[in-house]
Amino acid sequence: MVAEVLSRNFSNLIRSNRISGVKATSTLPPMVMQQFVDDTFLFGLSSVIEAKEWKHLLEEYALASGQLINYCKKKVYLFYTDKILQGELIQFLGCSVVDLPDSYMGLSLTIKEVTSHFWESILERMQKKLIGWTGKTLSAGKLQLLAASLQGVPVYFLSLFKISNSMAKKLERIQRSFLWTGLEEKARIILVNWEKVCKPKVMGALGLEKSLI
Repeated sequence: MVAEVLSRNFSNLIRSNRISGVKATSTLPPMVMQQFVDDTFLFGLSSVIEAKEWKHLLEEYALASGQLINYCKKKVYLFYTDKILQGELIQFLGCSVVDLPDSYMGLSLTIKEVTSHFWESILERMQKKLIGWTGKTLSAGKLQLLAASLQGVPVYFLSLFKISNSMAKKLERIQRSFLWTGLEEKARIILVNWEKVCKPKVMGALGLEKSLI
């Protein structure tokens, strides 16, 4: 509940033009605060004045919630900011500046479009998961492993990054092969089209996710 108050207070600062926030597109309202798991992300202009507003509000939040803010453990990402202003912000906030690309909970943070090399690393991660699995797994067990792991890994990244058709086909090839043959090398006749397999369970299919839409 205290976090909701913090979010509303940041919104009030935007409405009073004391901070600017960041617009993802011209049609969306400014974004200044997002929370994920136990972390809080703040977005705004590279400005000492704006940083002062942030810090003042965060200090009020700390007093109200009883939580201490350790600025030494915080990260600041600065874009298109000259070195002098960077130094002023670092000194005022007491945070470390981190350059991109960086990573957060296994997710690559970058302002550039992800390359095929990024998706190749996802393919390698999926292949490694197969090493400890056996081709003699029961059909129900294989389906659970496929949905929870072989599909769970790429879906996490697909929610944020665009994938090429060729890479999506490679992802699905790994998933399709495991479903029908497990880890056995010998080929088997595939009786059901992958498109039908990925239809909802209410339609009599398996309800798997497609990487390629």
